[in-house]
Formats: sequence, C-alpha cells, structure tokens
Amino acid sequence: MKIIKIFTDRNFNLKLKTQLTASFLIMILCIITVFSFVIYSSVLAILKNQSEELVIRQFRQAEYNIHNVRDQMEKVAELLTTNKDIQSFLDYPSSPSNAERVILANEVIKTFDSILGTYPYAYSLSLYCLSGEALSTTGGSSWYTTRKEEVPFFASELYDNITAKRSGFTWNGDYDFSLFNTADRTYAFTKQEPLMTMARNLNLFGSSSKSAVLVINMKQSDFGTIYTGDWNNKGSQYLINDEGIIVSSLDAGSIGSRVHYAASIDHDRQYGSFAASSDGQTKQITYYRIQGTGWLLINETLETEFIRNTSILKKNISLLMGISIMLAFLLSVYWIYRITRPFTHLVHAMREMEMGKMGVVLDETPSTELGIIGRRFNRMSLSLEDLMEENKKIETEKRQLEMEALQFQINPHFLYNALNTIKWIAMVRKEPGIVDAITTLGNMLRSIYKENSLFTTLQEELAYLENYLKIMNIRYGEGVDVKFDVPEELLSYKIIRFILQPIVENAFVHGMSSISYKGSITISVEKLEEDLYISVADNGKGMKAEKAEEIRAFLKMNLPVNAAHQGSVGLANVNRRIKTQYDVSYGMSIQSEPEQGTTVVIRVPAVR
Repeated sequence: MKIIKIFTDRNFNLKLKTQLTASFLIMILCIITVFSFVIYSSVLAILKNQSEELVIRQFRQAEYNIHNVRDQMEKVAELLTTNKDIQSFLDYPSSPSNAERVILANEVIKTFDSILGTYPYAYSLSLYCLSGEALSTTGGSSWYTTRKEEVPFFASELYDNITAKRSGFTWNGDYDFSLFNTADRTYAFTKQEPLMTMARNLNLFGSSSKSAVLVINMKQSDFGTIYTGDWNNKGSQYLINDEGIIVSSLDAGSIGSRVHYAASIDHDRQYGSFAASSDGQTKQITYYRIQGTGWLLINETLETEFIRNTSILKKNISLLMGISIMLAFLLSVYWIYRITRPFTHLVHAMREMEMGKMGVVLDETPSTELGIIGRRFNRMSLSLEDLMEENKKIETEKRQLEMEALQFQINPHFLYNALNTIKWIAMVRKEPGIVDAITTLGNMLRSIYKENSLFTTLQEELAYLENYLKIMNIRYGEGVDVKFDVPEELLSYKIIRFILQPIVENAFVHGMSSISYKGSITISVEKLEEDLYISVADNGKGMKAEKAEEIRAFLKMNLPVNAAHQGSVGLANVNRRIKTQYDVSYGMSIQSEPEQGTTVVIRVPAVR
C-alpha cells in the first residue's frame, strides 16, 4: 500500500513526476538497447583499416604529383645553368653605371618570364649573384639591383646554407616573398603569401668565383593543390619534415610549426596511422614517407568524420538510428504531449496576463499537481481582474479630484470681478501696460475655469502658454523671446491639460535667471508615426551632467511629488500624469549642457 501511495495520489491517479519518469525511462532504455549492439561490436577496427588503405592509395598519387613537380623544377634549374644569357650575365664584369649590364639583366628576366609562362606552378624566378647583384620576376613585375644591402635574401640563413652547400637542390617552405624582394618593394600593410622555395647554386663555366643562387618560388596555395587533390574525406593534408616541422600546408598560419604527435611517427615504416588527441578532439593521423625528399605527407581526420564517412558503419547507424529515433519520437510525442498540455495552457494564459489581458481562466484542469496550480491560477486571475477594475476607478476619481482641486482653489467669479475692477481703474488712469497684463491674466484664468475635462486641444494649450509667457515677460522685463514652431494640422490633436506650463516655467525661471532673463524659448511640435513630440528648448544656463542624470533617474522612478516642497506641480508630477494616463512607455526626456541650454521633450500618443 505504501508503494502505491508513492506513485499515485488519493484517487489512485498517476502523479506527474511518475509519468515523466516512466516516459524518460522507456526512451532511455530503448536507445541504450539499440546502441549497445553497435558500441560493443568490432566494426570500428575494420573501418579504420579500410580508411587507412584508401588514404594510402591517395598518398601514392600525391607522391607521384610531388615528384613530378619537383623533377620539373629541378630540370628547369639544370637547364638554366647552361643558359647563354645567364652565363653572359655571370661573366660580364659588374658595373652599376654600365648600360650593357642592364641589357644583360633584361635578357635574363625575359628568359625567366618565358619559363614562368610554361610552368604554371612557378610563381617567381630570382637570381642573386655573389657580387651583390640581384634580379627577380614574377612574370607581371620584375626588378634588378646592384645594391646588396637592399635585398634581405643576402643576409638570410637560407642564402648562407645554399652557398655553403655549393651543389644540389634545397627545398624550403618557411619563407614568404618579402625575403626574396627588395626592401623598397615590401609593404608592411600588404600580406605576404608563404612560398615553397627551391634554390641551387649556379657557377660560371670554368670559374667558381663568379657564381649566383637561383631561386624558384611557388605559392604554397598552388603547391598544396598538388598533394591535396580531390580527397573523399573531410580531413586536412600537409607536409612535414623528419623533425615534425610543417613545410607545406594550405593553412598558411601552421607552416613552420611543429606537430605535437611527431614522436608517435615510426621512422622505420614508410606509412602508418595512429590516433592522437588535440584540443579535446581525437584525430586519426595517417602518414606517408615520400622517398627522396625527406618529407612526410600527413592526413589528419577527426575521428567523428572518419566514422561518419565509413560505408559499413554508416549503413548500420542509419538503420539503427532510424529505429531508435522513431521509437523515441513516438513515445516522446505521446507521453510529453499528454503530460505537458495543461502546463502549456497555463504558460499561454500567464503570457496573456503579462500582455495586459485580465480575467484569463483555464478551461481544462487535470487531476494532477498541474490541475491544482491551474485552479488556483483561475481564482487568482479573477481576483486580479476585480482588483484592477477597482484600481482604475480609484485612479480615475483621484485624477478628477486633483483637477477639480486645482481649478477651484480660488472662486473664479470673485477673481473675474476683482480683475475687471482693476482693469477699469487702469483704463481711467491711462495705464495700457496694466490693462494688457490684466487682460492676459483674465484669458489665462478663463482657460483654467471654463471646463473640467481632463484633455484639451493642442491649440488651446498653446494659447494658454502664450498668455502665461506674456505674464512672465511682463514680470521679468520682457527680455525673453518666445517662438512657436507648430504645424497647423497638429493643432486639433488632444493632450492632457496643463502639462506644458510647469516645463515652460522651469525654462523661464531657472534657465533665464543667470542671463538676466534675456534669451529665447522655443516650443515646437512634430508628429512621428503615431506619437506627438512636444519640445520646450531654451538657451539658458543649462545643467551639469550630474544634475541632469539625477533628474532623469527621478523621472524614471515615476514617484509622486510633494507639491508644497517643489513649489509647483513640477516635472516629475507632469511625467507621472502622462505615464498614468497613457502608458509607462510615454513620458518626458531631458537633454542639457552647461551654458548651452536645456531641452525637454514630451512624448504622448497622437489622438484627435
């Protein structure tokens, strides 16, 4: 009985935990059963042998290609040793000012160019004389110099090794074209491509004192295609020497580096293979010794690729994987769908609530733990809907009361009668300035008291601001220039009443005080997509960055402001009214620079 209680609830229904455990156990058991046969079989060893045989056949073809190219380049070098132009160039006395010397150099370059056109693998041909003269050509560009110090090759270890060897050929893949060029033709911002270099000594017939080094360069990218060819696997191929140094590779960055598995190569065998680990990956390394070169051709294949590309393993895995995936898929879809369907509905309902839809309830509540959560979610959702409706009513009443309190703090009839009396006295005494000020004040009060609506048109709000700014200019000496930049078609749009006056008041009182109230205030409005952007900009003293950031942070908090403490409704209260009425995405932003002025931008929905 206790065991039954562990797996079921009071109604003997399977618990959610039990259902999930059972489904995953079934899937795991099926997958393990299917793959056990493959894991414990000996197929992998057979496949590795087959792959090695395939690679060795390809290696032998690559060996033939390498020998063929090397033989061609060495034959070209042998032919050049007897070339009459080169022999004349070596025999003729060196003189930098001798025009005939330059003509001989051009003849050698022409000979080299004809060879480069015949052998596509050859990239450049160069000749470096013991006297310090040097010439080189790539077929497209060539040069000749008598200044030994301008050619880095003369100071290189490669040049010393070749001249010391005196006979035979030297092959090297560690250098790029900057070594064989003149210093003024090598640019730091130009990437130099690595080269495969073949070099040998050339001697004037009958003289060992007049000699030169002949260099034939091939691009590594071209030389690499000789031994890479069209391989059927996804491995990488490259050449190393007996010390394990990479002498040729299509990956230019690896040339000259030492392979980490060099000690695992059997120097007594012509070819072989072994597994090596690098960077957390296991690779199958196959090597082949190219006779007469001192090079080993390497094929490096990830073991995962090796397994994937093997036909026998591919057939077995395809069949078994198909069966396993089908079983796992069917079981997963059936069980997980049944188990998680209530949870999916619950998540969907919660997302709808996040988007503002209240009163969402779940129609289906199963008899599992998720069913309990669903029923409690329904009760919570309905309670939240009632609470939100009640809060909306309270907020609406509160805003209306705030507006009425703002409008009816002073009896409007008393104010109108008092202002009219003062106006007539001023007219009798012929004081037009006082008459104008009182008339402006009366127009302001009429805008405040004529209606109790929360919204007003942009035209009426701007008219109220114009009267307000006129009063402020009268008060502070009429030195502030006020500009309105409002398209006529936007005047009919509605905004919240009295949200611009506190901003203009700050611009006038705080922005103009330091410049003796002699500046300008610009009020502009524009419509972008579905929103209105109302800007109040002044050229007053502005604010420091710290002060401006403090005000932005306060506005972001959207807290109510103590009017008695602020002395006015204030920026924060205006910002809070906008966010409360519309949405938290609306409100105001402030940009200010010291001695440059301040700009306040209000963003509200464009509503007619």
